[in-house]
Amino acid sequence: MAAWLQCAVLAWPDTALGNRLRAIYWKRRVRMGADPLLLRGSIMYGEPLITAGEHLIMGQNAILDASSSAGIWIGDNVALARDVFVRAAQHRFDDLETPVWKSGHDCARLQYAGAEYSIVIEDGVTVSRGAMVLTGSRIGKGAVIGAGSVVSGPVPDYAIVMGNPGRVVRSRKT
Repeated sequence: MAAWLQCAVLAWPDTALGNRLRAIYWKRRVRMGADPLLLRGSIMYGEPLITAGEHLIMGQNAILDASSSAGIWIGDNVALARDVFVRAAQHRFDDLETPVWKSGHDCARLQYAGAEYSIVIEDGVTVSRGAMVLTGSRIGKGAVIGAGSVVSGPVPDYAIVMGNPGRVVRSRKT
């Protein structure tokens, strides 16, 4: 029954009712602030390890995956566009005798606000369509991650990041 309910809620059209159903569904599983906008197909894995602030926007098919990690922290007024993938752990690949998919996971451990997380996305961040945010990323306040970019480390406040690997191309302050 629970799997059927999840499928129905996640696939409900992007109407006021669909958005409300998704907000109710995810707020029971994730520590999340007020007024989220979670569009069709947005999904979260490792729910107890995700903390999100107020006014989180997740576009269609955006994924937050905190499985096998120290967790994901997301501030207020963060927008994750369509097809954004946030993954807080990675496969181990150091044992050459074991297939990678059987080797388990590793994750970064970042200190933030008195706790430990694998990814930190601070207030006012926008992550554009198709971007990836990987373990060890700490995205500073007001930063913008460009479409298709891959971030795997620190990003300064108000930076604009583009490319794979993601590089700071300029600051929103200038």
